[in-house]
Amino acid sequence: MICFLLLVTLSSARAAVDYTGYKVFRVIPSSEGHLEWLQQQNYDFWKEPTVLHRPADVMVHSSEAQHLMTSLSNQKMDYYLTVDDVQKVIDVERIRRSQKSESNFTDYMDYDQDRMWRKTRNPHDEDNSNPCVGADPNRNFDFMWMYVGASDNPCDSTFAGPYAHSEPETANQRDYMFDKQWLRVANIGVDALTSVYGTEYEVGSAADILYPSSGTSRDWAYGHNRTQIPYVYTLELRNKSSFVLPPDQIIPTGNETWIGLKAAILAMNLSSPKVET
Repeated sequence: MICFLLLVTLSSARAAVDYTGYKVFRVIPSSEGHLEWLQQQNYDFWKEPTVLHRPADVMVHSSEAQHLMTSLSNQKMDYYLTVDDVQKVIDVERIRRSQKSESNFTDYMDYDQDRMWRKTRNPHDEDNSNPCVGADPNRNFDFMWMYVGASDNPCDSTFAGPYAHSEPETANQRDYMFDKQWLRVANIGVDALTSVYGTEYEVGSAADILYPSSGTSRDWAYGHNRTQIPYVYTLELRNKSSFVLPPDQIIPTGNETWIGLKAAILAMNLSSPKVET
């Protein structure tokens, strides 16, 4: 009986998360009242509502979609559907991936279990009794850790970890960056990126363009005295489909991102060898 129960427990823990019927709506808050209302809702926001006239993306199940649309209409808020069925987008991605024989990251970290996974895989209890593992690495850095925009609930996607740099990923980045100091020239990088396909990027404070958050890698790199890094950056990928990038945009996104990064790095006038495409 003990072996049977253990087998059932392990099988349940590896069960895939199915996003069939989940939809993503893009909402445009045009007043402070809109922002306040959105921020009070307990929805799964892919892009948080933080700034007037800046889109916020929310994922809901189809059973909740009508209620959401009615509520948005009552609030006189503009919205439109960006993803009709999240699982269908994921399935298309899986078909493309299955046609390739080479190994890749998704074979190592099985995204078939949960395509929307954003945390590390580090357990945070001694007996592994908590089914919620990992922490958001971009809330885990030792600068204003757990100050704003982070959670202390291990089951939340923005769980900041039990303490700053609790995750080996962030701890290793911390140790590396004490020795390697990188600067960037944002506008040069963005101009180079835009020249590839015409994709427009906005340059500015991440807190203003995206949303306020604490314990992030950029804050730690900039704010910690030992790193002495005067400039840090956050680079977002194309966002029209939020976290589910259509397969036909993956390679173009990689191409333009690399060109932008290369231009920014070369503009830093470092002594490293010239980067070739």
